[in-house]
Amino acid sequence: MKSMDESNSTNKQRKENSMKTKWILTSIAAMALGLAAFTVTGCKKSDSAESSPHAHQYTCPMHSDVVKDAPGNCPKCSMKLVEKK
Repeated sequence: MKSMDESNSTNKQRKENSMKTKWILTSIAAMALGLAAFTVTGCKKSDSAESSPHAHQYTCPMHSDVVKDAPGNCPKCSMKLVEKK
């Protein structure tokens, strides 16, 4: 038959193991929740020309295939580029 000290020691170890298990499971659940939140909200890169309302494009009035992100002159005819609407 077990003595009282052995029984108390065994119960104490079970309680400590139970607390460790709860702490570990809580930590895993918190990490899973954080990962899920990050996945849902995402960290998506967006193209600045599409997402920015202030992004302008400039084109040549004579050469519509010439499109630039900054004002300047057409490389084909040297005309001033105009803002694309």
